[in-house]
Amino acid sequence: RLGTVQALALEPVGTFICRFSSSQPGCLVLSCRVPESHPNADSDGLLHAIIKLEDLFERRVETWIRDFAGATHILDVYRAKRVDKRKVFTSSYTRLRAMDVLDAYDDIYV
Repeated sequence: RLGTVQALALEPVGTFICRFSSSQPGCLVLSCRVPESHPNADSDGLLHAIIKLEDLFERRVETWIRDFAGATHILDVYRAKRVDKRKVFTSSYTRLRAMDVLDAYDDIYV
């Protein structure tokens, strides 16, 4: 967690990291830089959203990230570079939309 706080310390609002939880094994955490006025921001100006293992049976990680509205740019900590999450997950979003269409088709015609 400390590494996440340090990595996001100078990043603009909307920058996030997806990491493994150190306090809840098996869970993922989306840590995102938010405005200090955000009601759930911690003292470092971050919001930490926990994704539990059982949550991943219902929705894929990409879907959690897509729907996390305040998180706009993923931080590549190895390159210290921000990347728009839409560029990272575009193919996944397209594939998921296609799967939704096929599921709806099956529900109607099967």
